[in-house]
Amino acid sequence: MKKLYLLITFFLIGGFIFIGSANAEYSNPGKEIIYSTRWDFHGSQISSMKYEPHPVNAGEYFDIWINAELGSSIDYVKFEMLDVFPFSVDLSENSIREFRNLASNKVFMQYQIRVDRDAVEGINTLYLKQITKEGSRDGTVYSFDIVVRDYRTDFDAVVHEFSGNDVAIAIANAGKNEANAVVVRIPEQEDFRIIGTDGQMVGSLGKGDYTLVGFNIESKKEDTEILEIDIYYTDALGERRIVNKELLLEATHTTEKEEKEDIPFYFEINISNYVIVALIIIGISYYVYRKKIRGGKNNKKKSTGIPEWIKKNKEK
Repeated sequence: MKKLYLLITFFLIGGFIFIGSANAEYSNPGKEIIYSTRWDFHGSQISSMKYEPHPVNAGEYFDIWINAELGSSIDYVKFEMLDVFPFSVDLSENSIREFRNLASNKVFMQYQIRVDRDAVEGINTLYLKQITKEGSRDGTVYSFDIVVRDYRTDFDAVVHEFSGNDVAIAIANAGKNEANAVVVRIPEQEDFRIIGTDGQMVGSLGKGDYTLVGFNIESKKEDTEILEIDIYYTDALGERRIVNKELLLEATHTTEKEEKEDIPFYFEINISNYVIVALIIIGISYYVYRKKIRGGKNNKKKSTGIPEWIKKNKEK
């Protein structure tokens, strides 16, 4: 029984190793950037695919090359590259490729694909549909993993100081990419009115850099707490982007009403301070007073008998 368990364990481990090595070319392409696929549909299959550059860049184009091997009984095949976010076929070319009366059983295709500027960094999926019977809607869809690199960044923004109508805002580049030509702007909004300029040029902010910008604003409503700001920047690809933020003003803003409510609190603290000082003074005075009384008693000499001058008068 132990030998049987050992044999099963051996085959399981070997199977995992085989699966990992078989998918290595697909999930972790080498310098050649070639993916081998293993789909088979009606005797046809995608034999290889590669794309350049690797990784692709958000907001840019990349080229993809696909080789397909068809079964000997197939005399028609149609491929269609599907527009599924974040990928779309360039408008200058047709996403559908049809092949009839094939002289050989191999098909080669090349597409230029656009990556959406808002693509998420990491692995994204590109889809290719295949139909092997003319006029039919039945087919199969192949999926390809495409690695996307994103040049976007993000910002942290907090209210640094809010006094009267003046507000100072701290802006930090919290992403991993540099932001160029940064502009902070306060858009029109229901709760606030901008006094003077509504935007400030910051310049470039590298990863982790921060700066302060100041604005003069007037609240249109009472108890308004949320201020909206827009942060414009240019990424490394030259794309102009915008990040929207909402800032809480309550933490640093003190109204006249709040100041009046605070007066009893500070008055109570002052009264308690006076009481403490008075008790300390009384304690010290009592200690000194007691010390003097004791000292005076100790200095008085006790009578030891008749004074000498009285004795002398008696003898006379």
